Amino acid sequence: MRSFEVSLELENVSKRSTLKKIKSIVIRPIFIGTIIFAILFTIVMLTKLVTFLFSSNALFNLNLYDITFAMIGFCIGFSIDLLLKLRNILK
Repeated sequence: MRSFEVSLELENVSKRSTLKKIKSIVIRPIFIGTIIFAILFTIVMLTKLVTFLFSSNALFNLNLYDITFAMIGFCIGFSIDLLLKLRNILK
């Protein structure tokens, strides 16, 4: 009876460690990518805002290219962090 209780505890520990690995492999790169997206999008917005304020343009607009530029930053940040995590796991 005692060995059954120990095996259940070990199963719970292995589930927790698997959950932590998944969290560090998937969630953290998404978080890093989102931060880089936000930084690049903020830089684009501030640049367009300053240009709008100091020039004679009557319109303040965002293009699809601005969002695409920020999405490229998300993809790069996600890929770099994911590859670093996978490299550490495979070592």
